Amino acid sequence: MRGLIAPTALTALLREEFPSLDWPTPPATIVSNYMVGGLVPAHAVRDARTHLAAHRGELTCDALDVQKLDEARGVAEHLGLTFCEATDLYSAVEGDLN
Repeated sequence: MRGLIAPTALTALLREEFPSLDWPTPPATIVSNYMVGGLVPAHAVRDARTHLAAHRGELTCDALDVQKLDEARGVAEHLGLTFCEATDLYSAVEGDLN
């Protein structure tokens, strides 16, 4: 998906603090359960949303999933924030925990 990069910025401070550790570079998108995946820097969120809208018909996932992805990116765009995808996160507010 256009605009996604590896989310290494999320661990940048830890990487600086512990440079001797082996820090593997995560993939630029989700490739398994229970992970943080692709990151879209704040300046690129609008372009990523435009690209998603233009290629919506090519995606094999459920239309509702695409809508949810666009809504999350829309919030990031509105607030001027970076977007980062993740999977299998749980909400304590909703009572969903492992």
